[in-house]
Amino acid sequence: MNSDDVVMAEEGTTTDVAAASADAAAKMITLDRGTSIKVTPLYGVQGEDPLCYLLELDGCKILLDCGWNDRMTVATLAPLAAVAPSIDAVLVSHPDTEHLGALPYAFGKLGLKCKVYATLPVHKMGMMFMYDHYLTRSADADFDLFTLDDVDTAFGSFVPVRYAQHSSLGGNGAGITVTAYAAGRMLGGAVWKVHKDAEDVVYAVDYNHRKEKHLNGTTLESVCNRPSLLITDAFNAQGAPPARSRDNDVVDAILRSVRQDGNVLIPIDPAGRVLELVLMLEERWAQKQLGAYQLVLLTTVAYNTLEFARSHLEWMGENVARSFERDRHNAFNTRYLTLCHSLEELRGLRPGPKVVLASFGSLEAGPSRHLFAEWASDPRNLVVLTDRMQPGTLSRDVHECSRRPPGAREPLRVSLSRRVMLEGEELKAWKEDKAAARGAAAAAVAAAEAAAEAERIAAEESAEAERIVAAAAGSGGVDGEGDGGEGGEGAAAAKVAAADSLLGVAQVSGAGTRAAELRRRRCLIDGFVLPPGTAAVPMFEDELWEPEMTDFGEAIDAEVFARAMQVLSNMGATQSSNIVAPEGAAAAAIAGGGNGSGGGRGSGGGGGGI
Repeated sequence: MNSDDVVMAEEGTTTDVAAASADAAAKMITLDRGTSIKVTPLYGVQGEDPLCYLLELDGCKILLDCGWNDRMTVATLAPLAAVAPSIDAVLVSHPDTEHLGALPYAFGKLGLKCKVYATLPVHKMGMMFMYDHYLTRSADADFDLFTLDDVDTAFGSFVPVRYAQHSSLGGNGAGITVTAYAAGRMLGGAVWKVHKDAEDVVYAVDYNHRKEKHLNGTTLESVCNRPSLLITDAFNAQGAPPARSRDNDVVDAILRSVRQDGNVLIPIDPAGRVLELVLMLEERWAQKQLGAYQLVLLTTVAYNTLEFARSHLEWMGENVARSFERDRHNAFNTRYLTLCHSLEELRGLRPGPKVVLASFGSLEAGPSRHLFAEWASDPRNLVVLTDRMQPGTLSRDVHECSRRPPGAREPLRVSLSRRVMLEGEELKAWKEDKAAARGAAAAAVAAAEAAAEAERIAAEESAEAERIVAAAAGSGGVDGEGDGGEGGEGAAAAKVAAADSLLGVAQVSGAGTRAAELRRRRCLIDGFVLPPGTAAVPMFEDELWEPEMTDFGEAIDAEVFARAMQVLSNMGATQSSNIVAPEGAAAAAIAGGGNGSGGGRGSGGGGGGI
């Protein structure tokens, strides 16, 4: 991604800079005041790889971005794995995979545990990115690089900030302040300024100085006021076509395809540049009255992405804010855009030409890859690549193929994967493997719990023995002031008390009267793993509980549940009858007793009258 690195140092500063090489050589700058700044490109320099830099400022390690590619090659993260546990803070500039895609893996597998600073849109949109990655990939194949829990853990460590808000680091970063400034290009994109004492480090990558439909340009010129170090890239140094002609070319190509009853596939990222495309296509659909052609956004997080965009207009450019203030029109209340979250929903739409914005832009995974394989053979269809093509991906292969003459193009091989239901021997083998894995995990947990319990009991016994010895020694010292023999007897008593404590015999009176009291031992051990040297045995040795689990919990057999409810109802009726009968008997007894006492009182009263 970065074809060059620009390093600026103050006048009078001793500078020692080593050129960035393929092995990510470190760049060291020693300032006159003693402040040490060291920058190590972990990956992403002199190429198009995702970004990750290590900035060390007086011993505080700050990670600048933590990107990954859509191929999710674990070998790329080897430099990050070596330093992840020692990182003190992470600064994220943009919400796409190339700037934060490795965070869930780093938190889940590499031991990264620190605060992550980013703007609120980068936090929310980045979460949409990683949710979409997991959901689309796990729907097609087994995906174990990270889980949704890892995504939640990583984004739970975020500290959302606003533009120009100064945030002070803690711990090793005491005295360091980080500040985010608008970078353009993506919603919430940031240029980071790291400040300590009189030294500034500016991290500015993938910024856009032009205004866009929903964003203002960058404020980099107001940030770069003679910083001690500037880290930037020159990937877009060759420039880009003017925005107006670019948009017109895209719309004209789309219309030519749909007017021939063709479909248009626009591979996009789920929550990045897609917002600009949605606004542009909605505007053109309204101007040209193109409601006959369906405009579809197909990602697993399509609804969440647009809802967040609707509710955070204050992060957008002047045009969007002015439109909302003037006539209360929210630019993301779309009229022509249809939201779909799966290929099944897309195929359920009415027949006809469609313009589909589908994730991912690299065509490496997700519905865009399936639609490309399905539509590529029809010459009426069109594929529009609107963003950078990552090296080694299908989108790069498609782009390079399209630039060749028609006679020189070679067929592209695309592999697809999907989940199918296991049957027969495969299903049986899968169940056996799962049962074995559960048994091994349960045995490991039970062994760990048994070891911890044994260690706890040994610690308690040792502490009790030391307490008794100390108490006995203290009493022996008092008694032995006038008689050395009594002191020797006290020491002997202390040894006996210590031995009794280890054997489970406790002293219950201060006069020396002792009662043997056996300690309670657990006879039922979780997992039936027996501590060595005990007489405990499992109550149900051959019983193995393997409930069938569903998305809502343990599956319940309807017949067994009905019988259980019948037994409970019968028990309730029996208890009710047992309660009613004693109440009736008690009432009869009370009535009989009342008559007798009344008669007695009458007799007594009569006798008294006599």
